[in-house]
Amino acid sequence: FFQRTTETASQSGKEQLKQQLTQSSSHPRIEGASGDKVYIRNVGISKLDKSTLAFYADGEQKTITSATVNPLPTGEFGEYQLGGFSADSASVVKVTSGGFDDKLVTKPKSCKGILASGTSTGNAVYTIQPSGSNSFDVYCDMITDGGGWTLVMKLDGTKTTFVYSSALWT
Repeated sequence: FFQRTTETASQSGKEQLKQQLTQSSSHPRIEGASGDKVYIRNVGISKLDKSTLAFYADGEQKTITSATVNPLPTGEFGEYQLGGFSADSASVVKVTSGGFDDKLVTKPKSCKGILASGTSTGNAVYTIQPSGSNSFDVYCDMITDGGGWTLVMKLDGTKTTFVYSSALWT
């Protein structure tokens, strides 16, 4: 009995190791992002097929519309065009494949970007820097309907003066 159990455990261990090696064989690393493109290097031990990749921008999955090289050989660099993606408006770009992922985090451009980066500490004032703008403070609601909302103005309907220092903005 003990011998059979040992053999079964050994076979199970070999299967787990085989699965882990298969998953680690394709490992994407983000080298950069520009416009609607993300640049990936394959740092795994086997070719990286675009069908195994999943891209996310600020937590939303994006679709690959074209790839310069497919499959991507080990050590090589490839360009992936994504539908509905703009590097200028994304705070966090993530790619996953075979259990591995890589993230590119830029200065937060929005409350949604702060939430996606994992740096949110709840409803509070945060500093953002939208594309083509200087940085400034905003109040972010990180709880309502999944969070990531930028408060523009809070109204109670009885006030007639709207100045930045007013409690209406907090």
